[in-house]
Amino acid sequence: TPQMIVQGVDHVVGADHAAVTTLIAAHQARPPAAALEVARDGARLRVRVAPTSPAGAGPSEVFVVRFLASETVAIAHGENAGHEIDYANIVTDWSPVARWDGRSVADLTLEIAGPEPVAVIVQRERQGEVLTAARLP
Repeated sequence: TPQMIVQGVDHVVGADHAAVTTLIAAHQARPPAAALEVARDGARLRVRVAPTSPAGAGPSEVFVVRFLASETVAIAHGENAGHEIDYANIVTDWSPVARWDGRSVADLTLEIAGPEPVAVIVQRERQGEVLTAARLP
């Protein structure tokens, strides 16, 4: 679709490169509402999330996203039939793993299988603002 949602809150037409770049830069300039530490230890993923202000970050959800870094796909049908298209960051699984109250420190140890890269996203409840995220190869 042509729509993009930046940081879970700002809607923009994805083909408008200047608008997308401006929104991303604006969000990157803000301090994160939560601190996130992520480490992989074999088949375990250790996640630590903490608020960055005394007021807290608000009730949130912690998600683990599994993805393939890249893949070339031969298109067999449709308007792109006969072409090969390179895809990047192909999400294979998006799982909620914990609810976080946004006030205390949360230490999680999660079992993960396989060598695929992983991302952790902390997002306010009900598909709200993305507070912080981290990616591990």
